[in-house]
Amino acid sequence: MQVLASPNLTLAFALELATLAAFAYFGFRVTDHAIIRWVLAIGLPVLLSLVLFLLAALALYRSGQPGLAVATGVSVVLHVALGFAWSQW
Repeated sequence: MQVLASPNLTLAFALELATLAAFAYFGFRVTDHAIIRWVLAIGLPVLLSLVLFLLAALALYRSGQPGLAVATGVSVVLHVALGFAWSQW
């Protein structure tokens, strides 16, 4: 069974990328307005990943791990801030 562990992790990563791509595609196709298309195509996946990471921090907090929750939340905020500062979004 250990032989299947790495391919399964690869599949999980591919599914995460496909999920983000699906939201980007949806954002691009939901309207005919050119600017809104691009804002949604970029913004929906970014918003989804941000919400997912912040929900992970909340789950850690509610599970009695406030230190890990704060570390996760601070890491997410720092990552997003640096991504904007360095034009990586």
